[in-house]
Amino acid sequence: MAKHPSLEGSIGARGARETPVSAPRVGSLPPWPTQYAADLSANTVTLVSGAITLAGILALMLWEPSLLSGIVASALLCLGFAFDSADGQLARLTKQSSAAGEWLDHLVDTPRWCSSMPGC
Repeated sequence: MAKHPSLEGSIGARGARETPVSAPRVGSLPPWPTQYAADLSANTVTLVSGAITLAGILALMLWEPSLLSGIVASALLCLGFAFDSADGQLARLTKQSSAAGEWLDHLVDTPRWCSSMPGC
């Protein structure tokens, strides 16, 4: 009887599998769709994140408080944070991590955090 491919793997000293059944193989990871569709570098994603977040902060500062302004500002800030999370992952995925990219990320993150936390 043939074994199922997911059951293959060596058994360690404690009787546990050394490679878990659910662990993806490095060669089987799909490419990140947004990076290939838009061909964005990690630093570009950082700058886009900063621009979207700045738009959200300006919406909070300049619009008269209303339900619509709250929804728009919240959506922009959430989208900015999502892009902020993606830039580091993209840099590691494409092996483009650098000290300059990390510095740019911190440079964009600092105003974001200080504007969202009173007393910063």
